Amino acid sequence: GFSSRLTKLALTSIVENDRICRSPVQFPRFRKLKQLELQTVVDSHMSLPFLSNFIDACPVLHEFKLQCKSRSHTGKGFDGRPVGNVNGFDTVSEKIHRHLITFEMVGFLGCKVDIELVLYLAQFAIFLEKIVLHPLLEEDYCGQSKEESSRKQAKLLRDQIPARVQLEVL
Repeated sequence: GFSSRLTKLALTSIVENDRICRSPVQFPRFRKLKQLELQTVVDSHMSLPFLSNFIDACPVLHEFKLQCKSRSHTGKGFDGRPVGNVNGFDTVSEKIHRHLITFEMVGFLGCKVDIELVLYLAQFAIFLEKIVLHPLLEEDYCGQSKEESSRKQAKLLRDQIPARVQLEVL
């Protein structure tokens, strides 16, 4: 079908109801997809199972860029403390990704799902070379000062990802 022929895909997703993002979703297989850019506007945080299922549907994915726009944050999991261990993923399929080389996240806040996604990819994308994080800018957060905290959380990840993965915080 159509999905099996794509090599590059850019999607914009507007999800008003976060229950959709918190339940397991089966995506069509994108057997040749090498570049994926997902722009999303979510009322709450997307869940790791939703994002990992999406990545699983792209077995030869090389580059994944996630742009989080206009996120309505509750602050859950955002307290400036070091994040937990990646081995706590109970609800996510622990599939090895052999082709992902670069992951970029625009709008990184440092909340639980952001951190879980970065740690998940660092562990299970075994050839991942580079993670690029663009912390949420102050003007993106209704004037509240979250940029500094976002940067701090991003830098705390350096000690938790494998040495083979270069972490850039822009």
